[in-house]
Amino acid sequence: MVPRSLSWRSDAVRAVAPHWRLGGRAMAGVALAILAALGIGLRVAAAWGPLGLDEMWSLTLARGLPSIGDAFWGLPHDNNHAFNTAIMVALGPDRPAWVYRVPAIALGVIAMPVLARSLAGAGAAAALTGALLMAVGLPFVDFGSEARGYAGLVLATVIAVDRWRCAMAAPDPTRMPGRWGLAAAAGLGAFSHLTMVMTVAVLGVATLLLVGDRARRFGPVLGVSVRLFAPTALALVPAALALAVAIRRGSGLRIGDIDPFTPAKLFGGLGDMVALTLGLPASPATPLLLVVLLACLAAAARRGLVSSETLALGAASFVALPVALWAAHVPNVGYPRYFAICAVVLVFTLGEVAGRLWRRGDDGRRWMLATVALVATANLLADGQAIRAGRSAGPETLAIMRAEGPVRYATNRRAMATLLLGAASAEPADPASSPCALPSPWYVAVGDLDMRSDGSVTLGAGACASLYRVRKAFASNPMSGTQWTLYRLVSEPSRANTVSPGRGT
Repeated sequence: MVPRSLSWRSDAVRAVAPHWRLGGRAMAGVALAILAALGIGLRVAAAWGPLGLDEMWSLTLARGLPSIGDAFWGLPHDNNHAFNTAIMVALGPDRPAWVYRVPAIALGVIAMPVLARSLAGAGAAAALTGALLMAVGLPFVDFGSEARGYAGLVLATVIAVDRWRCAMAAPDPTRMPGRWGLAAAAGLGAFSHLTMVMTVAVLGVATLLLVGDRARRFGPVLGVSVRLFAPTALALVPAALALAVAIRRGSGLRIGDIDPFTPAKLFGGLGDMVALTLGLPASPATPLLLVVLLACLAAAARRGLVSSETLALGAASFVALPVALWAAHVPNVGYPRYFAICAVVLVFTLGEVAGRLWRRGDDGRRWMLATVALVATANLLADGQAIRAGRSAGPETLAIMRAEGPVRYATNRRAMATLLLGAASAEPADPASSPCALPSPWYVAVGDLDMRSDGSVTLGAGACASLYRVRKAFASNPMSGTQWTLYRLVSEPSRANTVSPGRGT
C-alpha cells in the first residue's frame, strides 16, 4: 500500500546526528547532569509527607489484592494503575509514604535524559531546554513524586513521541525505524495508565495530518498509518485483555468518581495543564491560553521555528483531541492530569523553538534565554509552593480538631474523608439526614459548599439548622482539583438562622 517511490525530506533535524554546539558536548553533558540533579532534588522534596487522597485510594485498593498478578487482571477499577498497584502489593501495606513514591521518582528522572536525547538533533539548546522544563515543570514534578501511574505514563509518552518523530523524519516512510519502539512504549504505558490510549490517538491523528500534507493521496496516507501503528495495536492487546478479564471477574468496571462532561470543564482542564506546564497558575481564564498557544504555534511555523512533525503534533494535541473528547462527552476532563500528552508535546515544541532560535544568532538567543528563564523561574516558584502545601490536608485537619474539640465530624463525601482522615467518625455522611440530632462539632467539605460572604454555611433547615463557619480552607492540588474545607460548629439546631442547606459537589 506504500509505494517505494514515495519519500520526503523532513524539516526536522533528526536525533540520529546530534549537534552539540553550545560550548561542546562535554559542557552540555555537565549541564544535563546538573538539570538531572535539580529534577531529582525537586522530586525527592515533593515525595516527603503523608500520602495524598488518590495515593491512599490506590493503597487501599492494593491492600485488598491477594497477589501481584491481581493488580493486572483482578482489579476492575479506574483508579488501578496496574504497575503502580503491583508495586504497592509487593511492598506491603505499611511502608512509609516515600517508599511507595521511589518508583515514580526513578521514572520521572529517566524521562529527562530520554527527552533531551530526542531533542539533541536540534542542538544542545533544544535538548537542555527540554530537560530543564521536564526537570522543573510542576506537572512533571508532581507526577514524578506521586505513588501512582502518571510517572510511567509520562516516560512512555516521551518515548512514544520520540519514536514517532524518528519514524516521521525517515526519508523512506516504508522503513519506519521507530515503529517497534513506539509499540513497546504504548504497550507498557497502558499498564501505567489507560490514558496512554490518548497518546496513541494523538500520534495517529498527527500521522494522518503529516502524511496527508506530504503525499496528497489517500493510499499512501492509509498505508503509512497502518504500517506504523499495526505493532502498536498489537502491543495494546495485553492491557485490553487484562482489563476485560478483570471486568468479567469483578462483574463490571468500578469508577471511583465521575465528574460529568461540560465544555467549560474540558477547556478548563486542558488550559490548566498548559498553564501549569508554563509555570502559570490554574485559573478560570486558562482556556484563553489555548487560543494564544495556537496563535503562537502558527506564528512559529510561519517563521520556520518548528518542524512539520511538531506542528502536526500540536494540531493533534490542542485541536483534534479536545474536539474528539467534546464529541464523545468524556467525563472527568476537568482534571489537568489526564492531559499528560499535551504537556509532553508542549515541552517538545518549546525545546525545538529554543534550539532554532539559538541557531539564529544574538537576537534569537536573547529571546530564547529570557523566555526559558522566565518559564523555569515561574515553575520553580510553583514547585516550592506545592512542596510547602504537601499532598494531604489530613494531618493538619486532625491536629486542629484535636486541639480545639472532639475528633468527631460529618462530611458530604464520607468515603473520601475517611481516606483522608481515617475512620475517626461515626457520624452520618450528611447531617441533614438526621438534622435534629446532636450536630457534629466539625464538618469536612469535599468540593465547594454554598457559603455566605462571611464564610459560614447552614446545614439542615428551619428549627433543625446548624450554623458552621470556615476554620480552614486547604489549597487544592492543582493537578487533581479537589478542594477541602474544615468548618467549625458555631450554632446548634433551633439557634441558627433558617437558610437552605448547602450541598457538596
